[in-house]
Amino acid sequence: MSKATLNEYRHDRAPQELIEKLHGRIGLKRRSTNEFNRLLREKVRGNKNVLLSLSLCMGCGACLTVCLAYLATRNIKNSPLGRIALAKLLMRGHVDERIINEAYTYFWQCLTCRRCAWACPFGIDVGDVSRTTRSLLYEVGLAPNYVAGVINNLESTGNFLGLPEDVIREIILNVANEIRREKGVNVRVKIDEPAHALLLPSACADYTVAINTLKGYILLLNELGIDFTLSTRAPDITNYGLFMDERHMSL
Repeated sequence: MSKATLNEYRHDRAPQELIEKLHGRIGLKRRSTNEFNRLLREKVRGNKNVLLSLSLCMGCGACLTVCLAYLATRNIKNSPLGRIALAKLLMRGHVDERIINEAYTYFWQCLTCRRCAWACPFGIDVGDVSRTTRSLLYEVGLAPNYVAGVINNLESTGNFLGLPEDVIREIILNVANEIRREKGVNVRVKIDEPAHALLLPSACADYTVAINTLKGYILLLNELGIDFTLSTRAPDITNYGLFMDERHMSL
């Protein structure tokens, strides 16, 4: 993808019916964009980390040397400096469709990796500024279709792919059979049963594109003699609410 294409990139927006469904789960009433600057000021006042980040930035540019989004695009708007400037504009200026589109574009291109905080002499955490602004964008009805869909699947089924429990069970059983065929090891796997030691934490990708990771867990735990179990109802330990709105993290 060229730099020009990256600079123009904007995540596909989730349909409003999906946004409304997610809002309903956390008891959120959709906000108007006319309230955006007031609401952002309130969020900033309630988050000391974000307040300090917006207050202490000197614009020295140390963050530009490590920000992957900026290094890929060379677009100052797509950098920690650009995001801080945009957050300040959103708090004090008139919020129109153009500004909202810029906020949606650049706060969702932030990787929230916090490399900027590591490079900054003051430890300014622009990742937290991005997460705070994304949450408010979500309140006014703007969120990436992929992220909203993943959160909906996780809350509906316990995994981000939306796989039914019987499918997860069959995957685990197939993995155990593959281990027996490949390694000649008769592994013992509990599924949705009590275990004395461990509910095996995993990511849903281990059941699909990273099957060898799941095999490794099962082989190691059997070798160590640890009593563990796998859950078909909660196989995914990643809490995707972190990426869009913290209120979804508790569901």
